[in-house]
Amino acid sequence: MKSILEKLKSFLSEKFENLKWVFSFLFTLFILVPVSLFLIYSFSLSTQYIWMGNIASTFLVTFLLIIITIMMFSIFIETIFRIFFYILNKRFYVPSKRIKYDQLYVESNPYIPYKFKSSFKNEKESLADYPLHKGEIFFGNYETNNLGYLNGPNGDRDVEFKIKENLIRVNCLGASTTGNYIKKNNRDFSYPNELEKILNKDSLKYEVNNFGVGGYNSADILVNFILNIVDTRPEIIILYHAYNDIDSYLTDNIKSDYSHSRKNLGETAWKFKLAEKIPTFPLSFMNYIAENIFPIVPRNSLIKNITKGKRDLRIDPKKGLEIYERNIQSIIDIAKARNIKVILSSFCHFLYDEISDSELHRTYHKIVKQENEIILNLSRKNNLIFVDNYKKIPKEKRYFVDSIHFSPEGIKSIAKNFADAITE
Repeated sequence: MKSILEKLKSFLSEKFENLKWVFSFLFTLFILVPVSLFLIYSFSLSTQYIWMGNIASTFLVTFLLIIITIMMFSIFIETIFRIFFYILNKRFYVPSKRIKYDQLYVESNPYIPYKFKSSFKNEKESLADYPLHKGEIFFGNYETNNLGYLNGPNGDRDVEFKIKENLIRVNCLGASTTGNYIKKNNRDFSYPNELEKILNKDSLKYEVNNFGVGGYNSADILVNFILNIVDTRPEIIILYHAYNDIDSYLTDNIKSDYSHSRKNLGETAWKFKLAEKIPTFPLSFMNYIAENIFPIVPRNSLIKNITKGKRDLRIDPKKGLEIYERNIQSIIDIAKARNIKVILSSFCHFLYDEISDSELHRTYHKIVKQENEIILNLSRKNNLIFVDNYKKIPKEKRYFVDSIHFSPEGIKSIAKNFADAITE
């Protein structure tokens, strides 16, 4: 049986997406309560003091009362916020540094919502805010390569358009579950890097490149593959992708190009420019509200600021799944036309205890299973290698940092599974 603390954490985790509105409400009270008290005190005291001819005392007393009320109410809200945040994150809240727009790691593109900047270096290492393995996982100080991807052991390895002789080029396509570079115990992990190590254990035979971009859906991957990745002339591509399309499935008035649910970064650039002007407030809950309203933390707010419409869990995902299947088949068709071998994989979704009762996560879990069925059927239809990572990787916390992203153990596991498929 779960403890009371665990039940509270589970409840808050499910509601945390909307917690900013709770604290926005409290912030409203933070303004309205003192003002209301000011009016009440002014009315009640003015009768006494004005009749006594002491108007100055009236305003002095009411001013002191409103200051005291603001301070007490601020302490109350701040205390509640810090307790809730610590329960959920096992760390104290630290306000994020404001980032100038021209220092963002992404930029707009005419054909895809955004792309990573080439040769862009992060300022410093930061703690990864994943719900599992808190305090253990970091994002390192990496620099993107010539094409704007994190690639190779240090993240900055360029991809040359001319392939080295006797070297098999393997390009890994996907979103953040492919592109993620994480650090634990001062060691860097990404599954393409681990895959390259395994494949080259005995001799230098394979070049494994990471073309994963966090937040991309199947339409983004398709367009990026056509316009950019095919030019690198890979012999093999590995496609590990699902999940990121689901919001588009569950947004009303669905369109086959996902324009009903996505927009270009260029359309929202003004929000990021405004965010850099937001000051750091002395109270944590005020900074938290600001960071959830304005894109102050790009890693957490990028997708929200290129999203249109509202997710509705009641919408039938059937039409969206058809679009997903079409997009994956198009990638396969283009690869075949260029004599590129394709490896497909089922997608891992882990309903760990804290989210197992969440309607949102259970809905996503169900749809991911449907996406996996599509991938399996496409592999059979096109006579492709299929790696069933959903079954191969145990649904245990040591393999995941959240419901879909891998821990170092999970990264090593998926890399081994792909290596076995390539070598066998």
